[in-house]
Amino acid sequence: TNNGIYDSEEFEAFIAVRDEGAGISLANQKRLFQAFVQIRPGDLQSGRGTGLGLAITKRITELHAGHIGVFSPGEGLGSTFFYYHTSWCISWC
Repeated sequence: TNNGIYDSEEFEAFIAVRDEGAGISLANQKRLFQAFVQIRPGDLQSGRGTGLGLAITKRITELHAGHIGVFSPGEGLGSTFFYYHTSWCISWC
Protein backbone atom coordinates (compact mmCIF):
# COMPACT_ATOMS: atom_id res chain seq x y z
CA THR A 1 0.00 0.00 0.00
CA ASN A 2 1.07 3.61 -0.43
CA ASN A 3 -0.12 6.40 1.83
CA GLY A 4 2.14 9.08 0.32
CA ILE A 5 4.80 8.74 3.02
CA TYR A 6 6.06 5.18 2.58
CA ASP A 7 5.33 2.00 0.67
CA SER A 8 4.66 -1.23 2.53
CA GLU A 9 4.00 -4.78 1.54
CA GLU A 10 3.41 -8.02 3.37
CA PHE A 11 5.92 -10.82 3.03
CA GLU A 12 6.27 -14.37 4.34
CA ALA A 13 9.42 -16.18 5.41
CA PHE A 14 9.66 -19.94 5.84
CA ILE A 15 12.95 -21.58 6.75
CA ALA A 16 13.46 -25.27 7.41
CA VAL A 17 16.63 -27.12 8.33
CA ARG A 18 16.68 -30.90 8.10
CA ASP A 19 19.32 -33.32 9.34
CA GLU A 20 19.77 -37.07 9.44
CA GLY A 21 21.06 -37.09 13.02
CA ALA A 22 19.84 -38.44 16.33
CA GLY A 23 16.14 -37.66 15.80
CA ILE A 24 13.65 -36.84 18.55
CA SER A 25 10.80 -38.95 19.91
CA LEU A 26 7.28 -37.52 19.77
CA ALA A 27 7.21 -37.19 23.58
CA ASN A 28 10.47 -35.22 23.55
CA GLN A 29 9.33 -33.02 20.64
CA LYS A 30 6.53 -31.76 22.89
CA ARG A 31 9.07 -30.84 25.63
CA LEU A 32 11.91 -29.50 23.49
CA PHE A 33 10.99 -25.80 23.56
CA GLN A 34 10.35 -25.70 27.33
CA ALA A 35 12.83 -23.88 29.58
CA PHE A 36 15.58 -26.00 31.17
CA VAL A 37 14.74 -29.09 29.13
CA GLN A 38 17.57 -31.09 27.57
CA ILE A 39 16.89 -34.13 25.44
CA ARG A 40 19.36 -36.93 26.21
CA PRO A 41 22.04 -34.46 27.46
CA GLY A 42 24.70 -37.07 28.09
CA ASP A 43 24.36 -38.49 24.57
CA LEU A 44 24.04 -35.29 22.58
CA GLN A 45 25.81 -32.38 24.31
CA SER A 46 28.14 -34.07 26.80
CA GLY A 47 25.94 -32.65 29.57
CA ARG A 48 26.70 -29.02 28.65
CA GLY A 49 24.12 -26.27 28.22
CA THR A 50 21.23 -24.96 30.25
CA GLY A 51 18.25 -25.98 28.14
CA LEU A 52 17.30 -22.33 27.58
CA GLY A 53 18.34 -21.68 23.97
CA LEU A 54 15.26 -23.06 22.20
CA ALA A 55 12.89 -21.73 24.88
CA ILE A 56 14.26 -18.20 24.42
CA THR A 57 14.20 -18.54 20.64
CA LYS A 58 10.55 -19.67 20.72
CA ARG A 59 9.55 -16.78 22.99
CA ILE A 60 11.25 -14.15 20.81
CA THR A 61 9.72 -15.69 17.68
CA GLU A 62 6.23 -15.64 19.20
CA LEU A 63 6.64 -12.03 20.37
CA HIS A 64 7.17 -11.16 16.70
CA ALA A 65 4.09 -13.18 15.64
CA GLY A 66 6.19 -16.01 14.20
CA HIS A 67 6.12 -19.77 14.63
CA ILE A 68 8.97 -22.18 15.33
CA GLY A 69 8.85 -25.92 15.74
CA VAL A 70 10.33 -29.33 15.07
CA PHE A 71 9.26 -32.51 13.34
CA SER A 72 11.03 -35.84 13.64
CA PRO A 73 9.73 -39.28 12.69
CA GLY A 74 11.55 -40.66 15.75
CA GLU A 75 14.91 -41.37 17.35
CA GLY A 76 17.65 -42.18 14.86
CA LEU A 77 15.61 -40.77 11.94
CA GLY A 78 16.71 -37.11 11.83
CA SER A 79 14.79 -33.92 12.52
CA THR A 80 13.43 -30.87 10.72
CA PHE A 81 13.37 -27.54 12.54
CA PHE A 82 11.22 -24.82 10.98
CA TYR A 83 10.53 -21.11 11.33
CA TYR A 84 7.62 -19.21 9.76
CA HIS A 85 6.88 -15.50 9.92
CA THR A 86 4.56 -13.05 8.16
CA SER A 87 5.51 -9.40 8.42
CA TRP A 88 5.41 -6.02 6.77
CA CYS A 89 8.32 -4.56 4.88
CA ILE A 90 8.36 -0.77 4.90
CA SER A 91 10.31 1.28 2.41
CA TRP A 92 10.62 5.00 3.21
CA CYS A 93 10.33 7.47 0.31
